[in-house]
Amino acid sequence: MNDNYAFRFSLACNIRYNFRRANFPKLYHEICTTDWSFLENGEDVNVVLAEFYSCFFNIMTASVPLNSIRPSKFPPWITREVQQNIKLKGYYRRKWVKFKNYRYYEEFKRLRSIVENQMDNSYKNYLEQVQSTIKSDPSS
Repeated sequence: MNDNYAFRFSLACNIRYNFRRANFPKLYHEICTTDWSFLENGEDVNVVLAEFYSCFFNIMTASVPLNSIRPSKFPPWITREVQQNIKLKGYYRRKWVKFKNYRYYEEFKRLRSIVENQMDNSYKNYLEQVQSTIKSDPSS
């Protein structure tokens, strides 16, 4: 078999199977009707494993759709509300720079102050949450 399974593992951080939209009857049927006898015939474990992965991923791809995951541009403590305000603040800043209208500058200043306070609060809340769950979930 080819290195098709290695390609899929290299994309593991960007693409995931979406099991919520999976066709489980088809998946179950494909797994049950597949001839797995090739697993017993190989002498080299690595070759047999590569064949298994190739067959298994072909079944998975036929039954389970893939989703691409985009990493966030923001740190984990930034909430959606803060993200929206940051984007809005940038919008008013660009308007102020382009048109030199004082209304845009006033709105930019107001949003800048709000975003600073929201970021401070969300960072403090994030640290408290991480500290409270560190014993039960050290990886966080």
